[in-house]
Amino acid sequence: MCGSLLARRWTICLVVSACATSLAISAAPTRAALTVFTDRTAFLAAAGGVPVNEDFSVPQTFAVGNNLHNLVNYFVYGTSVGGNGISGGLLNGDLFTSGGQPYGVDYIFPTNVTAWGQDFTGAATSSGLFFTINGTTLRLADSLPNPGTGFYGVVSDTPFPRVDISGGVSPNEIYSGDNLVYVPAVPEPASASLLMLVAGALAAGRRRGT
Repeated sequence: MCGSLLARRWTICLVVSACATSLAISAAPTRAALTVFTDRTAFLAAAGGVPVNEDFSVPQTFAVGNNLHNLVNYFVYGTSVGGNGISGGLLNGDLFTSGGQPYGVDYIFPTNVTAWGQDFTGAATSSGLFFTINGTTLRLADSLPNPGTGFYGVVSDTPFPRVDISGGVSPNEIYSGDNLVYVPAVPEPASASLLMLVAGALAAGRRRGT
């Protein structure tokens, strides 16, 4: 009896370990293939899935660090908030340098996503914006030249958790954003199956242990 119980426990441990290893591997950042869109309709068609929309209708004052707004974390990095915040139905962005440290706002999503986009105004009048997604950096001005106004969206073949926004070597850009949209990634079948297997093993262990 003791040997049988020990064997079941070892089986559960091995399943949990395999699941954790698989999830860790799938969550590791990889260099993604990114496709840029400047047309919202084409972007949504390519993105598929169920989009989540944000119109920034509720104002919010940002602080340095985490700023949760409708589940998305608008993370202000650097030593100054600058003009980053939500007001007037817009996400107001400000990239500059304070005390020798660049500041700006990154987007951290509540789950991995495969697509993100939004309407920009005046995002390429000076240093412009640079977006880093899973190790690949894109320059907004390459698709939306001065003044950097219009829709800008990215669809990735690899899920990503965040968009890091910078202003290049000499950050200096004031811009606004509206109608942000992102598409949550669908869990990979292998990961979902492993999670179901773990849940089943744990349930079986509880039943046999009672």
